[in-house]
Amino acid sequence: MRLFERLNPRALRRGWRVLVLVVGLFSIVSWQRGFAKPTAKIDSSQRVTASTGLNEDRKFFFFLWHLGLYPVATKAPIKADTKAEAQRILQEGPKTLFQDEGTTFRSGDRGRTFLYFVDAWQRHDAVTPSVKPANRYAFTFALCALFFSAWAVGWTWRGALLVWLLGSNPFQLFVTYLQENVFSWSITTMILFLAIHLPLFDKRLRAPSWYPWAAAAATGVLMAIVRNFRSEPTTMLAGAMLIFLTMGWRPWKVRGAAILVMLVTVWVGSKASVSYLEKKFVRAAETVSRVGGSAYNGPREYAHEFWHPVWCGLGDFDTKYGYEWQDLTAYRYTLPALQRMHPDITFVPFLIQPRHWDEAKVYPVMFFETPGYHDLIRRKVVGDIKRDPKWYVDILEKRIERILERTTPVGLATAEKHYYLSGGLVGLACVPLLLLLLVTRRWTEVKLLLFSTPLSITPFLIYSDGGMTCYSCFHVFGLFILLLLGWEAVASGWKRFGRGGWLRLFA
Repeated sequence: MRLFERLNPRALRRGWRVLVLVVGLFSIVSWQRGFAKPTAKIDSSQRVTASTGLNEDRKFFFFLWHLGLYPVATKAPIKADTKAEAQRILQEGPKTLFQDEGTTFRSGDRGRTFLYFVDAWQRHDAVTPSVKPANRYAFTFALCALFFSAWAVGWTWRGALLVWLLGSNPFQLFVTYLQENVFSWSITTMILFLAIHLPLFDKRLRAPSWYPWAAAAATGVLMAIVRNFRSEPTTMLAGAMLIFLTMGWRPWKVRGAAILVMLVTVWVGSKASVSYLEKKFVRAAETVSRVGGSAYNGPREYAHEFWHPVWCGLGDFDTKYGYEWQDLTAYRYTLPALQRMHPDITFVPFLIQPRHWDEAKVYPVMFFETPGYHDLIRRKVVGDIKRDPKWYVDILEKRIERILERTTPVGLATAEKHYYLSGGLVGLACVPLLLLLLVTRRWTEVKLLLFSTPLSITPFLIYSDGGMTCYSCFHVFGLFILLLLGWEAVASGWKRFGRGGWLRLFA
């Protein structure tokens, strides 16, 4: 009895909270590990078919792992997964070496190959590594970070529900656990951003005065890293800006300065990553040349091209100006003008030209690398929009309808079972829900509903077909808010009428 008398109620509450945190984090990890099992039942119907993501990145990991050379790959058979084998190929097979294949690195996102390190550390396999472990650990960590953030601000049970809904997203589960690609990084990044910025959603969450600066710097560093894997997550910077701008309890100069810190950190981090990758390339090229191979000396891009996908993307609804989601259609359009500027350009085969960037003819010139190509594409798009803005607005309206209607199913899932609602119904319901939240001035819920909408920028501005709307998560937050409102209504009714008081309504 004396032992219990000495216990401090505040210490008991603190111990209980810590126990809930530990149990919650352990449950998230165990729950997500279940999806990695071969017997897990994951819906594979939610997928992206409009983008390739990974190309031949895996081939370039062998020399990166063993010798730190990147990008370098070989056409020779790899007889052993060892450093000695990598050195042997360098010395005995220099003519088999190459630094790029197809459009693996000519389209940017050069950091994707580094994701294979996680699997290589686990299985010690540098010949056939997988990006799935990196994707899986990043997603699980993001969910744990979100739960921790919610726990820290006193949203423990709400945070648990939100984690369960986001962690059950069928598209995210498919691209994280089943598909060998990098499509999971958009939603993973959004969840990490939400974990970072959740303490800034409301003044009542009592974030310390230094926290906006820490959040801004952390956001910038994270984005500078992730944009090397996939370009779409960069849109989530808009979600971070929304939170900084709506910190009404902070002066405008603080809000603006926080955004500036975030953008500067992104810029500095991006410059640092490009510099690092460029140094890796120069060292690899010097090594290939020194042993007698052919180094790549063509154009090097570190960010994905913009105007070509915009041109092709207009084909999702255009029936007037000849746009189509086909590279070949864009190449055909520019061919006459390019032939006048470059008589030696050909169209068969349409992508690979008879010209090469090296004397050994290892690296052919691609059609889109012809000087003037991207200018022609940009002029066509901008010109058609200026001449016929109603046509473009009509396409944007149809894209909005598709974004609202073609959302992924939303609900709860385990490795054995899942319970989903039609995403389209929830997506359409988010419009009146947003109006209701605005009218009732529930600003925290408004920010929650809008926070992930930047993930819909790509289907809105680039292309909305081919599963591109699967990235959208606003409807997940919409269902989360609807459940919270429903719970509040039930709790308020229970408090108003008292235990059993509801029966008086039917008396």
